[in-house]
Amino acid sequence: MFVKHIIGNFIISKRYTRIAIVLYSTRTYKIYGFRRRQDRRSVYKAISLMRYPRRGTMTGKALWFTLRRIFHGARSRRVLIAITDGKSKDPVDRPARLLRRKGVQVMAVGVGRLYKQKTLFQIAGSRRYIFTSSFHLLGRLIRPIKQKICRSKCFECNLTKTYKYLNLCTRISFCGNGISRGLFFARIKTYKSWFK
Repeated sequence: MFVKHIIGNFIISKRYTRIAIVLYSTRTYKIYGFRRRQDRRSVYKAISLMRYPRRGTMTGKALWFTLRRIFHGARSRRVLIAITDGKSKDPVDRPARLLRRKGVQVMAVGVGRLYKQKTLFQIAGSRRYIFTSSFHLLGRLIRPIKQKICRSKCFECNLTKTYKYLNLCTRISFCGNGISRGLFFARIKTYKSWFK
């Protein structure tokens, strides 16, 4: 539900906000790319059909994948939301730094107790873009994440209503042991409800 709720705050279309989703464990999978049909129903369907891989957490590898295969050449405003519930078994600082240098606004979401605060900081590059929560209270992060995205220089949002409009320069990537470009990047074990 968490990812769907965040996506639900934006107008999903080729003209407004585009979404990409990357799922990872020890391997990384592109679930939904920016070139696919961009409407809420199609994105929700892709999320519902995801199968969650088991194994370890290779967040650095997933960030490299996102840099090379998702955000390569995109010129519009780009946001990456990286979600993890565990400790990465590989370094994340270099790919995260290169994403930020390329103009991607990177946010890090730590869920549960097993993530490392230092890793979240390396991913986001600033404490302002780090969010943490227990699994049960994850829904409380939707509004603060939306506000951070909307306060960016090329976004316009009506925060008192569900969502009014976003200007034409948005690409949100969810990367969560998890998702990418509109990328959601999340480390998922058995917590399927994050996405549904």
